[in-house]
Amino acid sequence: MKRGIVSVVLVLGLFLYGSLVVVGQSAAGSSSQAKCPVMGLGIDQKVYVDFEGKRVYLCCSNCVEKFKADPAGYVNKLESQGVTLAEITQ
Repeated sequence: MKRGIVSVVLVLGLFLYGSLVVVGQSAAGSSSQAKCPVMGLGIDQKVYVDFEGKRVYLCCSNCVEKFKADPAGYVNKLESQGVTLAEITQ
């Protein structure tokens, strides 16, 4: 009986967590960049690369060269995850 209750609580918890993740995204299904496309860690807004009119934030300066080796690949990776990259304004 206790296992059944624990299982129900876990399933409800996972459902609620998933709902919160979806609510954190905009109506268009996109979100702002929070993770480095190279390492998957949190971004540092002082470390970025501009590519084709978009600003891509990275976690550290070590990721700059890795990003520059395949910028389109990393941008595509972020956009396929529903991330909307910041537009560069002049």
